[in-house]
Amino acid sequence: MKNFIKWLKSPKSDFLLFVIVIILINLVGQNAFFRIDLTESKAYSLSDASRRAVSTLDKPLAVKVFFTSNLNAPYNNVEQYLKDILTEYKGAANKYFSCEFFDMENAENQKLAREYGINQVQIQEVNNNEIGFKAAYMGAAFIYGDSIEILDGITSEESLEYNITTKITKMVTTADVLSALQDDVTLTLYTTPALSKFNISGFNQIEQSVINAYSAVNKKNQDKISFRRVEPTDEEISDYVQKYGIQSIGWTEKDGSQKQGVIGLVLEHGDTFRLIPLEMAQSLFGYAIAGLDELEDNIAENLKSLVSKSVEIGYITGHGERDLLGSDYESAASFQTLIEDTYTLKTLELSEDNIPASISTIVINGPKTAYTDEELYKIDQFLMRGGNIMFMIDPYEVTESGNYYSMPQYNPIDTGLKRLLEKYGVSLGEGYVFDEQCYDYYTNSEKLPMYWVPLVKDSGVNKTHPATKNMGNLLFVQNGPLTVTRENSSDFTAALLASTTSKAWTSTDFYVLNPNYITPPDSSERKAEPLAVILEGNFQSAFDKAPEAALTAEGEDDGTDANANGASSETGTAESTGELAVSAHLSSSIQKGKIFVCASSYITTPQLINDATQPISIFVRNVTDYMNGAEELCTMRTKGLSENSLTTVKGTLVTFMQIFNQYGLAVLIIIIALIIWRVRVARRRAIRLTYNADDTRDDDNIRVAEQNAKKLAEEAEKAATKAKKLANRKGDAD
Repeated sequence: MKNFIKWLKSPKSDFLLFVIVIILINLVGQNAFFRIDLTESKAYSLSDASRRAVSTLDKPLAVKVFFTSNLNAPYNNVEQYLKDILTEYKGAANKYFSCEFFDMENAENQKLAREYGINQVQIQEVNNNEIGFKAAYMGAAFIYGDSIEILDGITSEESLEYNITTKITKMVTTADVLSALQDDVTLTLYTTPALSKFNISGFNQIEQSVINAYSAVNKKNQDKISFRRVEPTDEEISDYVQKYGIQSIGWTEKDGSQKQGVIGLVLEHGDTFRLIPLEMAQSLFGYAIAGLDELEDNIAENLKSLVSKSVEIGYITGHGERDLLGSDYESAASFQTLIEDTYTLKTLELSEDNIPASISTIVINGPKTAYTDEELYKIDQFLMRGGNIMFMIDPYEVTESGNYYSMPQYNPIDTGLKRLLEKYGVSLGEGYVFDEQCYDYYTNSEKLPMYWVPLVKDSGVNKTHPATKNMGNLLFVQNGPLTVTRENSSDFTAALLASTTSKAWTSTDFYVLNPNYITPPDSSERKAEPLAVILEGNFQSAFDKAPEAALTAEGEDDGTDANANGASSETGTAESTGELAVSAHLSSSIQKGKIFVCASSYITTPQLINDATQPISIFVRNVTDYMNGAEELCTMRTKGLSENSLTTVKGTLVTFMQIFNQYGLAVLIIIIALIIWRVRVARRRAIRLTYNADDTRDDDNIRVAEQNAKKLAEEAEKAATKAKKLANRKGDAD
């Protein structure tokens, strides 16, 4: 025993003890481990919203991952990121969360993936310097009770955590709401049998297709859906068309009488409904029923939207604001589609409606005509009560003449909203903002800079604000100038979200937006221009008292001076009842509010929002979430979007940086290694000479080493010179 202890204390046991320690660390690490996320955007860390989503589960949630292994870059990185982020979910979840990865080389697993609705994705790969295509499974299925959600085509790390968390949250919320429903959700098919005589392709299959889709969706949603078919009478058709917006079809009989029929599918619960896409469409081969192939998916998605706890946002109308139901490039339909999974836009016409107390945010999007004082007052007092307002206000109304040879007209818009914003801390100017860093339109012969479409890159985006963190490459169209006129204080902050470069300018001196007719001014007349801001805190009312007409409209004023009976003028106009005066005006905020201002409403149109993954789409969605208190979703959505790009785009410098990254780093490492080696040699020699000044046994070796080092340094210098010449030659060619 003494010999064993003596051996342990000796250096001979060091290796064995080291192996034992490594084994013990690995055994402990299987059950107790920690992770450190060193990425700037915390891409590998879960947000608090994600942790809450999986830590409060009350029934099993299973995640089944079907991802083909051993894919080429960048898809192998996506697979690893998916594994890492799901590991984070498992670490934050309670006992009801489970995750399973399937070997996709197994035919049974491929069959299982297809049964869940996960299909193969065609990806490009390079093998032996040859470009080819490969079919791969890249998806996951989320199973919660009877509900199944699919996340298919996971080809990028961008917004992956956001997509996973929203899937989980929606499933849990929908399941809970369905369990609590007292009445069933009703799926109603409206059709007119007389339409069958027109040989409409697919018409005779409508009912059976709907029943099949209904049965599949109902089975996965606790049998909470009931189905019925309605054949409307001639008197009922117009009522159903007006109520639900279903498709009406008219025709003329042989006797000359006019007939009308309908085709529509409506999902309804209480006073709320969703119109399922199902209608007659015209093709090259005649008329056909569109929407039959996607019925199951459309019913399932609309069911979630119908029963989910959607946040209601007020959308102000009545002054030429962008239409939510339009189908052209001037409408705001894309904005509604972008946010409809979480928010419902409720139209409000302020000349008739008050802003409901249940609404915390209103949107004013591209008005063209003036608001009355009474309408402005409703907006003002909504903010004073702690409401949030999104202002997207255009400086001009663009009127196309319809004549090819006539120029469009740019008429200044005066809505009265500038008066409010100036009081709140933002001044709106005249003209458009132009910038040299803009969207470029390429023709066959040249590149045309569209100065009125500024391109905001990383340097022009506020990286500290949740709505714009990790973002870049934002496009804005036909923005007017805006200026923050109020300084930050203890109860007020103004955050600039996006701005142009210092090469921007503002101009009213234009008659057509065409690069050939726009001349950038001198550099002395240019400066960075704000494009979007968010104000938060307490605000002062833009009104000293309530407009008289507003009081009359409420039925509380008889035309007399409200202060005649002794009401305090400090709180403004009062509502009189007999000999009493009740004050209703708020001269300042009683709760903190938020204001978003962008001097253009084009950010809500299909001209910019035609894909939910585009930077400007994410920006608009983030702003909407932030205004409604969902700050965590903003940062979650933008993980992985940050870019570290060169701020200089000059040809010579870019070429030099490219060559330096290819060759310079290697040369630099060699030089550093030689320096370290030389320092060590000198240190060893100094130590030796300290104890034996006459010891010169290594002088020859040192001399040879010095010669070799000198030669290596000369070779490194030649390589650097060659790289510099190549960079200059390539820069001249550019």
